[in-house]
Amino acid sequence: FFICINPIGLLFMIAIHKQHKLILPYIISVFICILVDWLLISRGFGITGVALGTVAAWIFLAIANYYYVLKEYKMKFVSAARIYFVLFLPFLVLLLSVLLIEKLLLNIGTLLLTTSLQLVVFSIIMLPLLYYANARTSFFSSGFSILRRR
Repeated sequence: FFICINPIGLLFMIAIHKQHKLILPYIISVFICILVDWLLISRGFGITGVALGTVAAWIFLAIANYYYVLKEYKMKFVSAARIYFVLFLPFLVLLLSVLLIEKLLLNIGTLLLTTSLQLVVFSIIMLPLLYYANARTSFFSSGFSILRRR
């Protein structure tokens, strides 16, 4: 998710010749990644700790990137907060649904049954988000129309 949204802010800053303002956030992001990785690995989280540390660094970098982009636009706080909310809403919905599914549907029988049920529940939870994304972008409608023509 963050790998997809971070280059947009970076490319904007490059286009207006202000990329030098992003050097510090990138350096801080590297240190966050190293520090959180080291802390979580030393506490026994292993590869999961590395993944969490990387996500923490990317979250910081996304917030910093868009902070500088919105600062260049001279946006008011309410408008900027709305943009952050819309930008991070899909990630939050995804994260909360995965955590909810992991807690509620842990072991319901065989691995195949558990995984199938988790996938169905995840799909149901994500339907409103997919509907909203399609209403805004017509992504799925366009894709289906292309497939129908063939």
